[in-house]
Amino acid sequence: MDNNVISLETAKKLKAAGFPQKSDYWFWLEDDGSADLVDHKSSLSWVNDVAAPAAQEIADELDKGIVIQRYHGGNFMPANRWSARVASTKRPHSISGEFADTMAEALAALWLALKENNNAK
Repeated sequence: MDNNVISLETAKKLKAAGFPQKSDYWFWLEDDGSADLVDHKSSLSWVNDVAAPAAQEIADELDKGIVIQRYHGGNFMPANRWSARVASTKRPHSISGEFADTMAEALAALWLALKENNNAK
């Protein structure tokens, strides 16, 4: 399951940036700073818990026209890296794509970049 959802660090960044806190999975934050990935349907959610959206949940929050690719290695990309980028020419060219080790992380990075770009206007 860990590869299907974002990391705790990324989840905290998304929450701080205003990403909707609804997901099938959550990081249950402990008092000692540790966190457990839990199924929201089978556990209670507390105010400090952080949504841990899967790739599809993040993609659902992005506009249509997102291209997701997995690179298998080559001249300028290490093997097994994911790219998420805007395919539309209506978006600024400065957001060409975000790369990460998992699809969920690449989509989260793209969502954060788009959010930051929209707030910079």
